[in-house]
Amino acid sequence: MSYLVTARSASCEMLFPRNSLLAALEKALELQGCGMADVLTVDSSGRKHTAEQLHMMLFPQEARATDKGLEMRACA
Repeated sequence: MSYLVTARSASCEMLFPRNSLLAALEKALELQGCGMADVLTVDSSGRKHTAEQLHMMLFPQEARATDKGLEMRACA
């Protein structure tokens, strides 16, 4: 599956094609770290994802553990 990572700066919009979900996530996180705005990844089906959504897709068990930890802290 192919992915297109998009980001916007004050003066332009940039597009970065990637061939894997992991490569798309790495690029999205890099762009966010550089202060780029509206960082999204579009998959080959046209669906748009944030870096956080890509992370949950790649590491679902980690996301569930984090959610469970947040629930436990909220109840304590």
